[in-house]
Amino acid sequence: MSKSFTDIHQLQWAKQLIQGCYDLGIRHIAIASGSRSTPLIVAAHHHPKLSCHPILDERVMGFFCLGLAKATQQPVAMIMTSGTAVANALPAVIEASQTSQPLVVLSADRPDHLVGTTANQTIKQPCLFESYTAFFHHFSDNQAVSESEFQAVFEAAYQALHSYRPGPVHFNIAFDEPLLPTPDSMDSTVDVPNYNFSTSVKPDISISSNQREMCQSILQNAPGVILLGQLNQPLGDRLVTLADALQWPILVDGTMPLRYSNHPLVCSMGDHLISHSVFDAVQSVLIVGSRFINPQWLTRW
Repeated sequence: MSKSFTDIHQLQWAKQLIQGCYDLGIRHIAIASGSRSTPLIVAAHHHPKLSCHPILDERVMGFFCLGLAKATQQPVAMIMTSGTAVANALPAVIEASQTSQPLVVLSADRPDHLVGTTANQTIKQPCLFESYTAFFHHFSDNQAVSESEFQAVFEAAYQALHSYRPGPVHFNIAFDEPLLPTPDSMDSTVDVPNYNFSTSVKPDISISSNQREMCQSILQNAPGVILLGQLNQPLGDRLVTLADALQWPILVDGTMPLRYSNHPLVCSMGDHLISHSVFDAVQSVLIVGSRFINPQWLTRW
């Protein structure tokens, strides 16, 4: 697969990118309209299995996608045009990084030869979210992309979105004129391959012999308690199984949906219970998760 930047091929390239997003597990794409992102918007709108959500303001769109990712436990993407529009997504990207949410930013960019000039709405987009993305890739407008290179990029993105601690992914795509599709480009058929990236995910946690011995020690030193901070929900559900085996209660952070579980070992009122004398006898504490709203949880023992 290679891309050239005639009108028809530009739309084909956008369709390839959108199909790649679908193969990442994305089912919802929010769209803030703009001229430079036209190929991506058209491709997303014509994808038969994607739900598109038009939103005028990029900052609002970012938090809409963040909430949708939390609610569905699936990656959610957003499309925006070039320039300062991209900067409006920074607050949502930071929050997604801090709370381990699979957010995908598709930012259209000016062609490389216009960046750093006096052309309107040209900023350094590739490094905009640098400290807060789990994966980033810039697709230049003057460099062909082979099918193997495309697959390697999206495999890395899949791992970032579906790992133990997922995080935001940023694709910055440069588009040159013309941006508007013609009837010929709309009617053209595109052979877009589908990928199964799930088989490419490698475990990002390895257990050493020392860690295994530590786990065995924890099992032997009852009574104990599990503190569950901000974490992706599937792994939180597995902790309930562990709690059953250990017969340890789980104190769940207020940001986690698991706190509303009816499981007898899940303590939804952890903020009120943590200072109770019943926990004075705790000998082992298993802390899981990235952040806790109440710092007292980490200083109790």
